[in-house]
Amino acid sequence: MIKFLIDECLTPDLVDVARARWIEAEHIARIGRASSPDWRIVELALDGDYALVTNNARDFRRLYKGLEIHTGLLILLPQGRYQQQIALFRKVLDHIDTHPDIVNQLVEVDAAGVITVMPWARASS
Repeated sequence: MIKFLIDECLTPDLVDVARARWIEAEHIARIGRASSPDWRIVELALDGDYALVTNNARDFRRLYKGLEIHTGLLILLPQGRYQQQIALFRKVLDHIDTHPDIVNQLVEVDAAGVITVMPWARASS
């Protein structure tokens, strides 16, 4: 079952959007981890088997690129306002309903709602 850890750059209301679909979700600020460095957020996601939801594409792409395995990285582009974040997250959830395996995947949704999925883990040697 997919669980989401939502970065503090996104509205905490995304937790409610996920939970309305019976999906477990936590927001960084609601679990007392506001202002944590990005590497610590990655650790929290990995330790809890969460797919991370963020709009901080640059930093988290870099951090996730070095991982052997992760539960998934979801990026909402651009850094939109409240209503746009909710609409884009719903699009991602709709996509995951029919494509639930996001392990080692980067899932991005752009402002137009176009979803791109690609493998996103360290290449094996």
